[in-house]
Amino acid sequence: ERRDNAGQRALLADSAYHIDILRAPSGGVQALMASWDFGGFVFFEHFAVDPACRNGGIGGQMLDALLARFDKPACLEAELPETELAARRIGFYERHGFTVNADYPYFQPALTPGGSPIPLHLLTTGGVRTPAELRAIETLVHTRVYGKTPAAMVSQKTDSQHASARKGQGRAFLYLEGETMQNYCPGRPPLPPSVMVTSSLPGSSTATV
Repeated sequence: ERRDNAGQRALLADSAYHIDILRAPSGGVQALMASWDFGGFVFFEHFAVDPACRNGGIGGQMLDALLARFDKPACLEAELPETELAARRIGFYERHGFTVNADYPYFQPALTPGGSPIPLHLLTTGGVRTPAELRAIETLVHTRVYGKTPAAMVSQKTDSQHASARKGQGRAFLYLEGETMQNYCPGRPPLPPSVMVTSSLPGSSTATV
C-alpha cells in the first residue's frame, strides 16, 4: 500500500527514517530504499528499482551495500509467493542473505482508512527467528512505522479481511517508476551525479556501489 504525500513527507522528520538513492553518472535515479534504523535492527520498508535498470544487478549491489553499511540484522516484508513475480522477489532477497519466516503469521496493517490488513511474510537476515523475536520486530514496526498498536492489529485480522487481502489488494513495495526524489522531498536540491548509495537526509553516511 502507498501513503499519501502528506504522510510520506511527515516521515522525514523522524531521525530513524532514511531514504537512500542510487544515481547514475548522468544524475538519474536508478534505485531507492526507504529504511528505518531502530538500533538493534534495520527495517527495509520500500525498495524500488527503475524498470530500465532491473535484471542488471543494480538492485542487488545496492542492497548489499546497505546491509554492509548498517552492519546489523535486517528485516523486511514480502508478498506471499502466490504469483510468479512474488516468488521471484522472495528469491532475490534469499540470494542476498534473507530467510523467510514462513511459519509466523504476519499482516501489514492498512495504511488508509477503510483498508484491509495484508498477509505478508517477514524476511530476516541471520536465519529463521524465534516467534518471540518476530513478535518484538512486529510490535516495533507496527508502532513506529505504521502507527498501530498490537491490540488494534489483532482486531483487524479477521478471516474475511484475510481472504480479501489474498486477492491482491495492496503491495508490499513502493515502485516510483520514473518519479524523482523531489516528489517526496520538496524543496531539496538534486544530489550531485554519482554512482553511490546516498542518503537524502543531512549528515548520513554513504556507501559506494
